[in-house]
Amino acid sequence: MNLVPWAVMGAVPATFFALAVVPRIRAWGATPDELSRVWPGDDLVPHPGFVWTNAVTVERPAGDVWPWITQLGQGRGGLYSYDWLENAILADVHSAAEPVPALQRPLRVGEAVVRMTRYAPYNPVARYDPGRALVLGAVTDTPDQLRAGGASSTWAFIVDPVDDRRCRLVVRSRNGGVAARLQGPIQFVMQRRMMLGIKQRAEGVWSPSAADVLVPLSWFVAAAAAAVHGRRALRAGRAQSPAAVLAGLAAVGVQTLLFWDMRAGLRAVVTTALAVSSRLSHEAAASGRQRDTARGRTPEEKPC
Repeated sequence: MNLVPWAVMGAVPATFFALAVVPRIRAWGATPDELSRVWPGDDLVPHPGFVWTNAVTVERPAGDVWPWITQLGQGRGGLYSYDWLENAILADVHSAAEPVPALQRPLRVGEAVVRMTRYAPYNPVARYDPGRALVLGAVTDTPDQLRAGGASSTWAFIVDPVDDRRCRLVVRSRNGGVAARLQGPIQFVMQRRMMLGIKQRAEGVWSPSAADVLVPLSWFVAAAAAAVHGRRALRAGRAQSPAAVLAGLAAVGVQTLLFWDMRAGLRAVVTTALAVSSRLSHEAAASGRQRDTARGRTPEEKPC
């Protein structure tokens, strides 16, 4: 079997994702000034392998946003992201709808801020500037290491006032590990929802929404459709169907292009496109087998 089309089918979307999508999501919402500024916690990782800076405007004073930051964490105020998705994997995360008075206290360096106890240790507080910044270190960082001014990585939540009515919520990650670099796009999906969840709560417009269930569900549907399509396209490839390979490439490319957009409606469009291309691939495979049968040989007899 000729493997070149399949190598292209995987390499093209991966290259597009790395060159076009990742730069976009690693700077989502941030202005050029915010990307270049030195933020609290940057000095803890002076030579990072990569930096992600995301930001969003909150139409409330900085003092109204900070309570949501200081109570961040599992078993505290929650993570303000896709609770349904996190609880589907038994993470037991529940996000508060109001600031919790008992949690409005300063945090000490080294104190634990838990994300998901079942799957990962806690992130220790690396720096705490009341009303301004909460900087978390890596799960492997020790309190002594953090008190000495060093961290393996940082995840900083910063409230930056614009005026007396608005502020910017800036989230910056600095890391040098390869694993964290690969994890970045997945973390962005949850982090983006977290930032919007904080914004909506601070602005007083948050309410439980069906979209918080439908959006993650649409990802699973799209992934399932892609898996079915891939299997059928592979069978079509054995029948040497260029149309099937192109259909698969187009479907994967569209899915990659829309990765950064979280709207369930667009996900539905992608899922539909995958289903259509899957059907085309299935038909192409059947047609190829019929041609082989008419020529008196089976697909297994064909040269690779």
